[in-house]
Amino acid sequence: MADYYPTETIDEVTKKYHWVNGLDEYLKHTKHPLFTKFTALRNAIFYGNPYKIKELVLDEIGRGTTTQSEEFINIILHGHIEWTQWLTHKKLINYFAHCLDIDLLKALNDWHDRYGGDVININDHFSRGQVQSKLWMLNELEKIVEEKEMGNVLMYGGWYNTFAYFLFERFNIKQLYSLDMDPECWEIADNFNAKQCYKEAWRFKAATVDVNKLEWKDRTVTFDVPRPNMSATPITFKPNIVINTSCEHMTDDWFKNLPEGTPVCLQTNDYFENDQHTNCVKDLEEAKKKYKFTDLAYAGELKTFLYKRFTLIGIV
Repeated sequence: MADYYPTETIDEVTKKYHWVNGLDEYLKHTKHPLFTKFTALRNAIFYGNPYKIKELVLDEIGRGTTTQSEEFINIILHGHIEWTQWLTHKKLINYFAHCLDIDLLKALNDWHDRYGGDVININDHFSRGQVQSKLWMLNELEKIVEEKEMGNVLMYGGWYNTFAYFLFERFNIKQLYSLDMDPECWEIADNFNAKQCYKEAWRFKAATVDVNKLEWKDRTVTFDVPRPNMSATPITFKPNIVINTSCEHMTDDWFKNLPEGTPVCLQTNDYFENDQHTNCVKDLEEAKKKYKFTDLAYAGELKTFLYKRFTLIGIV
């Protein structure tokens, strides 16, 4: 693919809006029918391909004039009309969602409308490495979880849990609780997963919990679940699997406290350079020694652009 914009323009937009790479990974991996159209948008907006720009302009003409038509044309032509400085994450997400009937884009657009870029960092959630790692893990889980019946899921270090979108898409999940010790996370996570949270009676629900301090009894655990403008609700939950993709952010106490016989899927990495990572491992063998399973069904690694990701799945 030829580059039509100057190198500095391409560098500016590809570095600033690299969440598009994560969407590229997702759409390509799932063989989404709109992947070709998505690629045309990216090639026009990020690289200035004139043929794809023409295609997008004709699409807008065909849709007819709306209150957003001028902004959409500015986005399409930004590198030719000195409009690049006015691009924002919100404007790009809105335009992609306008052009592509993709549920994930609609969820991102609604989520960004509610919280804005000052609260959520979409580049962190949908970097190429993040999405690659999660899709790879799901592929391995599909080989192990019978008939995709995952049942009750307990997620540790859930953050805003954009990952839950992919879980619900790929597996039959009865209920998923997402736990994070940051009290600012639960409502944001609930709103990203609004369909499962609000429309499906808490099939997804986030809570503020220090997973290192959970107390288990007979493979069940009890914790308080917050609700907007109401007192918290105590929940007793028996998960069919515990998933933790944030091991590098916490000590190993959460793993040591799990009751014997608990199915677990975890991810960690060797990205020591990230200041927020306090518990990385240097390789897969160290991960296997740190997290000892009585029955290890899968152990593997994935090389991403910045680091290696390690996945372990089995029974503790």
